[in-house]
Amino acid sequence: MGVKILLPCYLPLDHWSVNVKQCVNGCFKEPEILDCVKCVNKIAEDNWKKYTAGDFSSLQRHLMKYPINVLNASPAARKEMDPVLFFTGEEGSGSSELVCKTLYAWEEAVSPHLAAEREGFVVKDSLVLETLQRCFRDGFETLQRQNKADMECVVQGIIETQHVEALEILLQGLCGVQRERLRIHEICLKNGPNLGTVASEVRLLCDLEQAEPSWTVRHIGGAMRGAGAEQISVLVRTMVESKASKNVLRMFYTLGYKLDHELLRVGFSFQFYRGAQITVTVSSINKMLKLHATDEAVPVTPGIQMVEVTAPATAETYTEVASAVSSFCEYLAPLLHLSKPGISTGVVPTAAAAAASLMSDGGGTTL
Repeated sequence: MGVKILLPCYLPLDHWSVNVKQCVNGCFKEPEILDCVKCVNKIAEDNWKKYTAGDFSSLQRHLMKYPINVLNASPAARKEMDPVLFFTGEEGSGSSELVCKTLYAWEEAVSPHLAAEREGFVVKDSLVLETLQRCFRDGFETLQRQNKADMECVVQGIIETQHVEALEILLQGLCGVQRERLRIHEICLKNGPNLGTVASEVRLLCDLEQAEPSWTVRHIGGAMRGAGAEQISVLVRTMVESKASKNVLRMFYTLGYKLDHELLRVGFSFQFYRGAQITVTVSSINKMLKLHATDEAVPVTPGIQMVEVTAPATAETYTEVASAVSSFCEYLAPLLHLSKPGISTGVVPTAAAAAASLMSDGGGTTL
C-alpha cells in the first residue's frame, strides 16, 4: 500500500506548470493572481469528482483539493503545519461534508519515499493500515457518543407466501401509494476486534432493479439497551447510510471486516408517511450457491417471506417514531406478528381467514 503526500508550498514554475498546464490563457505563470487560484481550484474539484465517481475517467494530472488534518508528521514538518479541517460546500448550503485527512507528512516537497528516506521517517504499510482502521473506528464511535449518528426503529415478522397478495392489498389501502419492486443483493460484513469494542456490522446493498446497479453502505451499530429499551416494542439502533462505488467491498476487506453472509432479497416495498416516514418491505430471502452468484440464488424458505418495517429516527425523536411504528403494525396484526429482530413469533393462525376476507373485496373489509 502506498500513500501519496502533498505539502502546501510555493513550487518552482516548471513544477507548477506540470499540474496546471491546461489552465486557460496561461494564468499559471502568475500563481498569485485570483484567476489562477480559481483555475487550480476547479481542476482540483473536477479531479475529486472523477476520482470518487463509480465509472473510471482520466484525471488531469494528480492535482487534488488539499483538506488536511495531520495525524502524524515528522518533527520538522509538525513545526510548520497547523492541523486544519476542511469541508466541501459553502457554510449553510446543506451540501454533504467531505473530511479528508493526511495521515503522514514530511517537510520536503518531494516524493514521500525520498522525503521519508532523507528525514528518517519511514512508515510501514502495516502502520498505515492500522491508522486507517483507527480512523474508521474512532469516527463511528465518536458519532455514537455525540448522538450524531442516524438511528432507526425496526420490527420484523414472517408471512406465508400464499398470503402475500392479501398483505399487498392491505398495504395498498393503508398507504395510498404504489409499491416499488425490490431486488437487492445484500452482503453482510462483521467488524473484527481491531475495529473497536462495539459490535457492529456493515451491509453493502446493491440495487439490481436499477438500470445501472447502485451500491449503498449501511453501517449498523449496537441496539439501544436498558430499561427504556425494554419498554418499547420496536428495536432502536444506530445506523449510518451512504452511497458508494462498486469497489467498496475491497475497501472494507482491507479495513479488517469479514464476510458474514450474503443474500438476495426479492419482493416489493411501500414507502409512506404515517406519524413517521415508514418503509415496509416484503421479500423472499434467497441464498447464493456460489459467491456473489445472484442469478443462481435459491429461496431459503420457499413458503415463507420476510416482512420488515423500518423508520428513521434520531436520539431526540426515537420515542415518537417507535410509537408511530407500533401503531401502524396493529393494522397488520390479522396477517402477521411483528416484533424486534431476533424474536421469532411464528405465523398468525387466523391469517388464512383474514387473507380470504381481503381477497374477496379488495381490501375494503375492516379487519
